[in-house]
Amino acid sequence: MSSTQDWDALLCQEPPRVVPSSLRAVALRGERHWQVSLVFLAVVCAFVAAVFFPWSIADDARLDLGGITGRGVVLDSVYANQTVGDDAVLRKRLVFSVQFRFKDAQAREYEAACLFFGYLKPGTEVEVEYLPSNSALARVRDGFFVPGGLWEVWLSVMFLAIPVFGVWNLRRWRRRRLALLSHGIPVPGCIECAWREQPQDHSPHAPHQHIVLELMH
Repeated sequence: MSSTQDWDALLCQEPPRVVPSSLRAVALRGERHWQVSLVFLAVVCAFVAAVFFPWSIADDARLDLGGITGRGVVLDSVYANQTVGDDAVLRKRLVFSVQFRFKDAQAREYEAACLFFGYLKPGTEVEVEYLPSNSALARVRDGFFVPGGLWEVWLSVMFLAIPVFGVWNLRRWRRRRLALLSHGIPVPGCIECAWREQPQDHSPHAPHQHIVLELMH
């Protein structure tokens, strides 16, 4: 709880002033509401980002960086009910799910599946990329696990950026309020107008009416 003596002691100082905790509490009133809202927003955005994020992109990256080649045979190729492009900017291409069999460098046989632009006839020999440390992770050459120009990645990043922006805005709000106390310059003024606001909550436990002052200087 702040007092008149606290305000007098503060304004007697030369900027930058040392703001006592009682006046900091007044200036930052409502901060707890901000913090609770940001935590809730962060949880929701993280959940949505986790749902939309294409986790298989990590497998594409691992094969791009450390995959080795081999030979395999296509077992099946079916339309994956996906297309990329709209013929306006990018040519529309059909995405197929390809199942194939291959042998690694130790002649161990594996079956794997990936996505591919276009139909591959079963029995066709194809070049295969697989991970030496985990040969079950494989794809046909020019195949992939995440289609669509990685829009899911951008969508996930956008959701994660929302709470980051909220934290930045909260810190900005704090800095501006505290800067007004520590660096603000007092000037003379007069009360131009005063009126009584009605509370929005009309329940028996609603807060008392409060006075709003309009200052002019």
